Amino acid sequence: MRAVQGDTMSEQAQIEHPLQFVRINNGWTQEKLAREVRARARHRGVNLATSAKTVAKWEHGVEPEKIAKIALAELLGISEGVVNIVSWPDWLPRGSIPGADREWGTPGEAIEALREVVETPFMDRRGFLVLSGASLLAPVYEWMTKRVMESLASARGLRVSLEEMESMSASSQAIRLMSEKAGSGVVRNMAHANLELALSLLRSCSYSEEVAKRLYDWAAEAAQLAGFNSFDLNDQASAQRYYTVALRLAHMAGDVSLGANVVGFMSYQCFSRGHLSDAQRLAELGLENLRRSGKGSPKVHAMLAGRAALVAGKVGDSKKCALATDEALSALDRSAVEPEPRFTSWIDDGHVNGVVGRAFLHLGDDVKAETHLAKATNPVHNHTRSRALYLEQMARVGFLRRDMDYVWVHGREAWEVVSKIQSRRVLRGVKNLAVELEHHGASREAREFSNLLQQSVA
Repeated sequence: MRAVQGDTMSEQAQIEHPLQFVRINNGWTQEKLAREVRARARHRGVNLATSAKTVAKWEHGVEPEKIAKIALAELLGISEGVVNIVSWPDWLPRGSIPGADREWGTPGEAIEALREVVETPFMDRRGFLVLSGASLLAPVYEWMTKRVMESLASARGLRVSLEEMESMSASSQAIRLMSEKAGSGVVRNMAHANLELALSLLRSCSYSEEVAKRLYDWAAEAAQLAGFNSFDLNDQASAQRYYTVALRLAHMAGDVSLGANVVGFMSYQCFSRGHLSDAQRLAELGLENLRRSGKGSPKVHAMLAGRAALVAGKVGDSKKCALATDEALSALDRSAVEPEPRFTSWIDDGHVNGVVGRAFLHLGDDVKAETHLAKATNPVHNHTRSRALYLEQMARVGFLRRDMDYVWVHGREAWEVVSKIQSRRVLRGVKNLAVELEHHGASREAREFSNLLQQSVA
């Protein structure tokens, strides 16, 4: 198995567009693809001026003219009818996710899915979502409806004990705490190493039913950690790869709360990439399964409701946003008096209020946004990366009020926090404040902020 690369991996050229993935996967240069498109257009009686520069523009978001899309589809073996009914670039091939197509509900298939994720050479640099719509929701429906029909216990090899599983479970919490200090690349490697160990134990050792559930649970949490840290590195396809197997492993463990937690992360990934309908549906399905189980974690419930509020705010649905906010805060109150699993330690008052604050920011409600974001940015919370994110969002309250000094003050504080950790995703958001200050005509503040950012790691 090829070792997972750390932050150096993310410094290589990433594949940010499905067309770029198709081109590289076929071994074509931009000029070669341009020639192929021109040739197929000529067969249809149309002379195109498609060049390497044209293809580069397509790969950076410009939509091709219709005849160029039809010529490209013909080159890829895709019918013109598909091009006419599916939006660009959604009809382009996006590749697959290791382990995603295996059957649910049996130890053998779950272990094989984990093997595919662990042993497939880690060369994925797709910075876009591979799964969307039906292909994204399919594993979530499996999680909700399929039952585990076979015993999980194994009688082969050396025995794994409950005490050993307790020690391994504690390691996941340690890895989670290292994320902000060591950087997402390093932490992803550590989580992936745990998955390798889990695979070896599941395949080669003996264990009771109880230990098996703990082992699947531990592996699911490791996969979720690897997924989030891939997301933080903008390795979107890799994040989906880990999230999908994490959901399957949580299903084998019978851990509804951990599965719902994974679905929440999947929702947030879709939200961040602009796939709002998928983000909303994922949050709804996670909440539905939690409610149906009758024993779900209130903290996970709070975060999922917060995700639903965030999407509602983004699409301008103030009524749905308010209802989801009330549900999130009510669930958070319940978490104070109900026992919570260890993996929920990251979900606290700061996180939930941060998500809700962002929702109201999208609605343009500066007062409610500021109220909730102020709770999220309180230094009492130990989650440095999240505090930097919410300080950056707090700065945007100033744009609503046309108060550029407000933007400058909170943006500077966000930079001071994010410069002490390793998170390209959050640093990118802080850097964007300088561009937006310029857009709002605040040239002096934009210049000062840009000068400040030049002191950060590029």
